[in-house]
Amino acid sequence: MIIVIIISLLLFVVYAGLISGYYHAWHRMTFFDETGFTPAIKLSVIIPVRNEERVICRCIDSLKAQSVPMDHFEVIVVDDHSTDGTWGVLQNIDAGGMHLIRLKLADHAGARRKTIAFKK
Repeated sequence: MIIVIIISLLLFVVYAGLISGYYHAWHRMTFFDETGFTPAIKLSVIIPVRNEERVICRCIDSLKAQSVPMDHFEVIVVDDHSTDGTWGVLQNIDAGGMHLIRLKLADHAGARRKTIAFKK
């Protein structure tokens, strides 16, 4: 019985030391200051849409609200044979300084215009 108590106390001391080390290391960390930071990577966000007339504006607005500078990313919206007013909404969206590319898949489908497999 005494062995179990000694091992338990030893494990408690080791665990408490580990937690204390983590606590002190956490508080010694410096905070990240994003002022003056310019990311080295630029990215493209591709949004396939089909009959998204009701939600596409909110999607684009949420991308405009990102903290990434607008000159570090582009948004490519691909309309995949929408049957509602999605294309008209896309044409009227205010990009607000964001690099927004609008593509209509029907214009680029070529010989495969009779496809029935839409947005995946």
